[in-house]
Amino acid sequence: MSYQQQNKEGIIGVVWTEDKNMNSFYNTMNACQKVADKSLCQTLYLVRAAEVGNAKNMSNRIYRKIFKGRLKNCHIQPNLKSVYFLATYHSLVNAALANELMIEGKIISLKELEEIICESQILNSCSLLRDLSVVDSTDNQEQQSDSDLSDLDEVKDFVVNLIKTECFMERKNIIENTLNKFINIEQSKIYTIIEELEGEQKIKNITPTSKLDRKLVCFIPI
Repeated sequence: MSYQQQNKEGIIGVVWTEDKNMNSFYNTMNACQKVADKSLCQTLYLVRAAEVGNAKNMSNRIYRKIFKGRLKNCHIQPNLKSVYFLATYHSLVNAALANELMIEGKIISLKELEEIICESQILNSCSLLRDLSVVDSTDNQEQQSDSDLSDLDEVKDFVVNLIKTECFMERKNIIENTLNKFINIEQSKIYTIIEELEGEQKIKNITPTSKLDRKLVCFIPI
């Protein structure tokens, strides 16, 4: 589907697929590639909680090219609460269209339902709609910042445990494993995390003269 935000130029495209079959995912990514190549949408959102494969899959390579290499495009992982919000709203709309929605003994039309939803701003609590910029965010910026820091700490712990388990790893493999685990993280942040861990002497680069991605990293026991 696609839509245009009020008072804003540009078409926003949305693709939502949870099919775990990688052939189906490849076809979806191939279609997204055509949309991106033709610039049919200024921004393209992929909504998907299911996995996106790994670097060996062609579908994953296309996925990374579209949703990791282009700043305007974005992969959103919906949570269950967002799905409940949308499913409930969908049921209310269907009931209103069938003249079966009643509040305090009065049948509510679709227009009235929309007015109630807008006035109550209940959908502003749906994180998926906020991520799609359909509704305004009600989150406090400071709380969001704290959440981001917490997420990075989780990534940092993952990288440490990964290197600790493997003993020795190339930076390239560390980055690939981390991207497969945390699909929404930017690659530049993984570079920063690795550098921080080296500064904290939790890991060590033992081949400093090698190319950046080929550098071998080891875990430093405490």
